[in-house]
Amino acid sequence: MTDKNRTEKPAKKNDGKAEGEERNDRGQRIQEYKARKASLMDTSVVYSRVPDTVRVIQIMDRGGDFALNKLRKGIAVRYDVTESLGLLEAVAAATRALDVAIGRVCKTVGVEYKSPPGLNAEKKG
Repeated sequence: MTDKNRTEKPAKKNDGKAEGEERNDRGQRIQEYKARKASLMDTSVVYSRVPDTVRVIQIMDRGGDFALNKLRKGIAVRYDVTESLGLLEAVAAATRALDVAIGRVCKTVGVEYKSPPGLNAEKKG
């Protein structure tokens, strides 16, 4: 029995390439994009070994860094000072909390850890 309301999906354009070749082309484009980004002066490259690192990087990469920059430049001009300072303090507190947590993990597994320059986190335990 056929469903008359069902529509067929259009065939994908693949320019005569096999599915594996398409994936390789996409992978190559992604690698080229990453290499271009890595060559910029204001870029830091992080080798991530665990999903936790990827998530933290994605938070900043998916608008976080751009939004923080925009907020800082627009305080008192475009954005309410009290609200802006509260948001910036929340981000700073989260950054300090992450610093403390990573410090604890490093201490537990015997890895030397140094807080990033300019981050005055209070080390606990």
